This record gives sequence, structure tokens and C-alpha cells, in this order.
Amino acid sequence: MFIELKNPHYGATLGDFVYERGERQGGEFGRLSRKLQGILGTANVKDVAGEGSSMAVSLVGATARGKFTTNQLQGTEGNQGPYRLTGQDPGIRPVIIAGTERIYLNGQLMTRGETNDYTIDYSTGEVYFSARRLITNATRITVDFEYTDRQFIRNLLGASATIDALNNRLHFVSSITQEADDPSSPIDIALNDTLRSIISASGGDRFKAALSGIQDVGRDSLTLLGKGQYIQRDTILAGKERHFLVYAPGDAQSRYSVSFSYVSQMPADSLGYDRGVAGGFALSGLGKGSYLPVQFLPVPELHRVANGIVTFSPVSDVTIAAEYALSDQNLNRLSGSSGSSMQGGAYKVRAEYHPRDVILGGTHFGELGITLADRFVDRRFASLDRSNEVEFSRAWNLDQTSTGDEEIQEMGLNYTPFRTLRLVGSYGFLERRGSIRSERTTFSGALTDSYAPKLSYSSELIRSQDYQLKSSSEWTRQRGSISYLVWRLLPALRVEMEDRRQIPDSSGSLAQGSFQFVEIAPSLTLLNLDPIRLAGEVQVRSEDSASNGIMARAIHAVTQLYDIQLRQWNSLTGSIALSLRKSDVDNPFASNGNPSSNTMLIRSQLQYAPWRRALDVDLLYEFARERSAAMRRIYVRVPKGTGNFRYVGDVNQNGVGDDNEFEQTRFDGDYVAITVPGDQLVPVADLKTGLRVRFNAAKLLAERATLLEKALAAVSTETVARIEEKSTTADASDVYLVKVSRFRNDSTTLAGTNLFTQDVYLFESDPSFSLRYRFNERKGLMRLVGLTERSYLREQSVRLRSQLLREIGNQTDFTNRIDQLLPSAASPRQRDLSSDEFRTEFSYRPYSEWDVSFGAALSAATNHYEDAHASANINEQFVRLTYALLSLGQLRAELQREEVVIANDQSNSSSSYPFEFTNGKAIGKTFQWHVAFDYRLSQSLQLTFNYDGRSEGGRAAVHTARAEARAYF
Repeated sequence: MFIELKNPHYGATLGDFVYERGERQGGEFGRLSRKLQGILGTANVKDVAGEGSSMAVSLVGATARGKFTTNQLQGTEGNQGPYRLTGQDPGIRPVIIAGTERIYLNGQLMTRGETNDYTIDYSTGEVYFSARRLITNATRITVDFEYTDRQFIRNLLGASATIDALNNRLHFVSSITQEADDPSSPIDIALNDTLRSIISASGGDRFKAALSGIQDVGRDSLTLLGKGQYIQRDTILAGKERHFLVYAPGDAQSRYSVSFSYVSQMPADSLGYDRGVAGGFALSGLGKGSYLPVQFLPVPELHRVANGIVTFSPVSDVTIAAEYALSDQNLNRLSGSSGSSMQGGAYKVRAEYHPRDVILGGTHFGELGITLADRFVDRRFASLDRSNEVEFSRAWNLDQTSTGDEEIQEMGLNYTPFRTLRLVGSYGFLERRGSIRSERTTFSGALTDSYAPKLSYSSELIRSQDYQLKSSSEWTRQRGSISYLVWRLLPALRVEMEDRRQIPDSSGSLAQGSFQFVEIAPSLTLLNLDPIRLAGEVQVRSEDSASNGIMARAIHAVTQLYDIQLRQWNSLTGSIALSLRKSDVDNPFASNGNPSSNTMLIRSQLQYAPWRRALDVDLLYEFARERSAAMRRIYVRVPKGTGNFRYVGDVNQNGVGDDNEFEQTRFDGDYVAITVPGDQLVPVADLKTGLRVRFNAAKLLAERATLLEKALAAVSTETVARIEEKSTTADASDVYLVKVSRFRNDSTTLAGTNLFTQDVYLFESDPSFSLRYRFNERKGLMRLVGLTERSYLREQSVRLRSQLLREIGNQTDFTNRIDQLLPSAASPRQRDLSSDEFRTEFSYRPYSEWDVSFGAALSAATNHYEDAHASANINEQFVRLTYALLSLGQLRAELQREEVVIANDQSNSSSSYPFEFTNGKAIGKTFQWHVAFDYRLSQSLQLTFNYDGRSEGGRAAVHTARAEARAYF
């Protein structure tokens, strides 16, 4: 819901909105971007401090959809994705809040979309990059996003005021924002008094806010085997007796069931564990590993930031700005301990002399500008959002783990001797007290004369001294380019060089992390030759890295980038993007997990729409030769009622949630199944291609004089064909040349799908009568870790829509379906089904506020798997009533009856058949009823009531009701 109210002086936003406070409103330390649900109020007043002054005030109170965090990832050669995002606790899989991500490649902001730069799966937190953005081992990926971890309801309160005075020469901004978890509103856990006291006593120590994950479940009284999966044993380490766990399901001594939690830094005195090869967890050693046998309790946090900014321009060419901010971060709201709270401050002062003509003795010497800045950040200061630039650590050559009070002092000059030449230089130093000191000198120049080649050059020199690592570093970066337009051709040349040398103080040899590279990139672009645009670039890169204290050849790579675009030529539009990269990695770097690779990315899109768009053709072709991994199916827990699987228990007593231990369900599911790539990357050829052809004779036959023309005008068709293949074949031409006969191969295919759909319509756009015939066929193969699934689905259907009377409408469907899934090992998903279904629904609307729908369905399904030949006969009846209350609300009621009868039944239990056999319907008679009522009492108060009930297969009824009142201020 989104409501916005405005007038010249006041405004309000209610519902779901994005709260943005940029650098002008929030300064460097108070910037904020959040998806919220609540209310935002604004007010603007003129002449509050005399004529020419103004004041703006805003107040916000809302529930925050998630937490903010940032991930910094390094690209992998030949891998376009997925790149998996993690929250502040990497052990919890985050659910990304849709639309909150900001993704940067090498500091450049990307755009979401399959035809743009990247796509993202919000449920799994995985990012995939398109063929437009070739990912290499030198690609730096930065992702800012919001996510939910379902621990506490999180609220945000904020107030800000902005004052402009002295005819906008004085600008003052102040703001305070609080983002906090509500300790009384946990989401996925019930906190009793005992758990609250544990959290309260933990202070700021995360490891104290935890319960033991070890549970003694004893032995089976009949088999005398342990009911758990782990054996607990004793040992002496570092002079202390310790207990450790051994994964041994089925052993007589395995009487312990254990839950493990991820820890980002293992305590030195703790025994850590890692995931084992055969399932379960294996001991890593003292102070080693990434998991502990504990269950961390959710700890509510509070984060508050206040800041003030003053900007003053005493004269038109001079600006002085000062910002001061304070932060208060409480890591445990339930604790009164001082160790859980952290306060810090930050300030920045900046003076700028804007570029202005320099005239001496009547001679014009160009324009000169000067900037001075001083910035200090207390090590305990924590901003709510990003306060540093995206590649701040790279700009100053900082170690991510270094801490300390940080101060930066900078001076910058920009000089324009004449209109076409601009020179910019800066010098600054950064010091993190007791940790690191870095000096940075930059220079850049650009010549943009339209009658001469365009030239640009930039250089950076960063000298650093790391007091903790006792090492020094010198990093030189240079980049230059030249281009010149000749007729409609734009040839260009770019040269980029970097040299980073990191030397321990006790040795003259180079430390790991030292490297140097040279990249030369000539390019050619054809401009202003409508409707065609051509561009090509070749990048040759040689990189050396430190090995045994000296520089050694590491990588030699050649990259080719080509782009062709055709815009609106005889109803034809198209584009082709081709990226080729061959990287050769020398030893010993190749043996360290950085193999040579050969990457090819192609994306081609073609649209053809002649004859006033009576024919509409879309063709898509994507090919990638990269590195990927076999998929594995995992089950992610979600709130009860929002999933479609439930866990039936550890059937085989191996301590691992196996695929056959999750059962698909219609109601009350608390798991969803997703497929994610495994950890081992292998070279693959990945193809995605599709064709869509739509024909509408009515657009072609504007005048329909004859009976034949009228008959043809009633016909329209749509054809869709799509092929996807991800293969490990050694001959990639089998894939990119679309040799379908070699697709979906058990030995080479990781995932493959062939889809064909044909629709034929009669009177498609006629509301009184229309007919549709559909043929749909899908063939698929997916190789999971330890399992291969081959699937086949064929569906033929006829749909008839008619308006029998003005008040009565009908839709009738007949569907014939074949559904097969053949796994390589026994699985509850295996099936070989054939079915027929007839469904009809009538809609009766005598008045605009009344709508009555009723209908029935008959279906018959047979399971042919392993000659079972069990059949299900299903009949359904339903009636639905909707009454509108003249824009004040709506009342909806629905009653549905289902009956499932099984012939040749072997077990008289629907759970013994695949879910798709009855679509989850229980054997016997099932009744479902639903009532919903929405009513708006006033402009600011709304009531909602929902009631659901069901009785499955003669079992006791299950009732669910929810009432909600919402007030808007």
C-alpha cells in the first residue's frame, strides 16, 4: 500500500515507501536508504529567519523491512555467477529485500535486468552477471543491500530539519535516526524468562548468549543403538581435559544429537568443527574451524546516529562546510552492561575555493580551484549506512581488518589553463592510530579539443606503513587513453598499469599480495551510421605476482569485446554482444586453485515486427563457456504456512536432512526447496535460446470484405520454443551450434530443458466468445549431487470463454496431461502420471456490488510407475460469493468440496503416492471454507478479518482466524 498526500507546505506518505536521505540531507555520516512500512511527514516553512530563509522538517516512524550490510567479493575467472551474499551472520542464509541492492563492479554502479548487467535471486541471495559484464579474477564486486534474518521486528524513528538563510548562503542540517530491534517482538523464537536472563547476562559477548547444541537423546530400547548421530569422547589438549564429538550415525555409542552454529572467528580456547565429507561435522582442532556445537540466541540491538551540518558561503567563490556526528550502538538492549554499548564520534571540515579566473597584469592564466579537507572517525563510530566511498580501502591501500581512530587530511587543486585542458591534483594522508598510515598522491589531466585527439591520463601513488604487520607498501597506478574521431570511426587506445610492492620490514623480499600488471586495450567504434552501431575492443593483460619473495609471471590474458546494434531497420531491431577471454596461468599459481580458462559469452536478441505488427518475432540466443558446478537441492525453513514442504524426520538416522525426508504438502508447509550450485567448479558450456512467434491476422486484414477474410481475422497464434543446456562436454560446438540430439545427456548434462508451446486462438479479444487450444511439451534433465532426474511433461488443453448473458459468464477447460519424473535413485518425487480434467466455472453478477461464482471439476489420474496402475478419481464443487460495500470494504465467502477415490489402492494413504497424483488432495472427502471481510471505518482506520477452515479426508476440522486493525496517522 502506498498513499501520498501533498500541499505546498505539508506532505505525508503512508504505507510502503523507500526512505532516502542523500549527502545533502544527511551529510557523509548520516546518509540513509531504507525500505520502510509506516509514515513519513514533511513540512516546509518560508521566511522563518527573515526574508529569503526557509525551513524543512521531516519525521519518520516505521517498521524497517530489513538490516543493512555490505559484501565485498572477488571475481572468479570464468564464473558469471552465482555469487552468494551473506548477512552480518554468515551462518544464516539471508532473504534479500527486493530492490534494495546496489551492486558495483570495480566501483561502477550496475543496473539490474537480464538485458542489462545482472540478475539476482532474492530468496537465495545469489547474483548472476550477464554477458555484458565479463567477470575475471581481477573483478572487484561490492554489494550493498538490506536483508531479513527473522529475529526481531525492527523499527526506525527519525527526525531532520533543514534551514536555509542569508539568501541560501547559509545552510544548516540536523538529524537524528534510531534503528532498533523490538525486544518484546521476536519473530521465529519465543523468548521466555530463562532465555531473556541468559541474553541479559551476556552483555556484549556473543558467545555467552548461547545454549549448548548438544542433546543426549539416549539409546533405542529394542536395538540398543544410539538415537543420535554423534559420539562424545574425551581428550587432553593444551593441558586441559576437553570433550569432542565424532559423527557416527548408527553406532551404539551415538547417543547425542547436535546443532552447530557458524562463527566468524573461532575463539582460541574452543574446539571448532567444519562440515565433513560424508555428512555431519568433523573436528578441526583447537581455535580452528568455522562451527561450534552451540545455538546462538537472537540478541536485540539498537543503533542511533545524530549529526549536524553547517555550510556557509561568505562569498560566491568560497564554501566552508563542517559536519559532526555521534553514534550510539547497543549490541544488546536486554543488557545493562557497559560492554554491550559503544559510542563514537566523527567530523569533517571542508573548505573549497571554486574555480575562478586568475588574472595577473591583465593576462588571463585560466581557472584555479582549491579544496582543503580534514576528516576524523572514532574507531567506535558506526554509521547506519555506507559512509565511505565504494572502493575506500583500495583508494588508501587498507587492510580490511585494521582498526583504530582514523584521520584523513587532503588538499586538492584543479587548474584549467584553457577551455579544453583540465588538470587535477591532490595530496592526502590517512592514519589509523597504532595500525596503519597511508599517503596518497593523485594527478589527472584531460584534453578535449574537438580538432585534436582526446587525451586523458591519471596516476596514483600510495605509500603505506602497516604497524601491526610490520611491513611497508608502495602502490602505483597509471591509466591513459587517446581517441580521435575520423569520419564516423572512433579509434581509441587505453593503457593501464599497476605496480604494488609489499615488503616486510625484516626482509627485502616481496610479501604475498604484491603484483604488477600491464593492460593494453585498442578499440574501434563506428558512430553515427544509423541504424547500425559497431564497437570492438581487444584487451591484452600480463600480470606478475609475488612468489618466493620475487615477482613471477602469473597470468597472461587476451580479452575480446564486440558489440553490434541494429535499430529500427525495416521493422527489424537486434543486438549482438560477444565476449572472448583466454587466460593462461603459469605455475605455481595454477596449482593454487587458479587454473587457466577459456571463456566465451554471447548474447544476441532479435525483434522483427512487420505488417503493422501482425507478425511479431522475438529471438534470443545466449551462450557462455565458463565454469560452473553441479546443482544440489536444499530445503530452507520458512514461516509455517508459507512453504510447500514439511520435514517428516530423520528416517535413515544419518543426522542429515535427505531429499526423501521432506514431504510436499498443501497446507502448513514450513520448508521450500531450492537448487543451488555445489562448491566444485568445472568447465561448462551453457546455452539459453528461445523463439517466440505471434501472428494476429486481424492486424493484417484491416478491411474484411469476404467471408474468408473474416474467418482469417478471427485466428491468432503464438508459438514459443525454448532450449536450455548446461553441459560439461569437451566439444563446446555441440552446444553453441544447438545440436539438440546431443542435449540432455546423462554423462555430460548438468541441467537441460526443451520447451515447446503452441497456442491457437479463435476470437482472442472478443469478450463474448473465445476459444483457445494449447499444446505444451517440456523435456528436462537435472543432475543433482548424487542424483539425476529426467522429466517429461505434455499437456493438451482446450479453453472456452463465453458471455451467455450480460450477467452470466462461463469458462470451461478440458486438459489432458502426461507427467513423468524418472530419478536415478529411489525418490518420493518419482512418477509416471496420465490424467484428464474437465473444469467449468460460471460467474453471475446481477448488480455491480454482487458477484456469485460456482463451478465443478472432474478429473481422473493414473500412476503407471513400476506398473502400479493406481488411479485417482477426483470431483470438486465450489461456490464463491463477493459483496462490495460501496468503496468502504468487501465481504468474500467461499465453500469448496473435494472427493478423492483411489482404485487399485495399495496402502490407502495419499502419502504413498507422488504429490502430483492428487495434487496433494487427501483421500476421501475434504471440505474447505473461507471468509474474509475488509472494512474502512474512516480515512485513517481499517479493519480486516480472515477465517479459514478445512476438514481433510474425514479428519477433525482445522480452524485459522486472524483479525487486524490498522490506523494511519
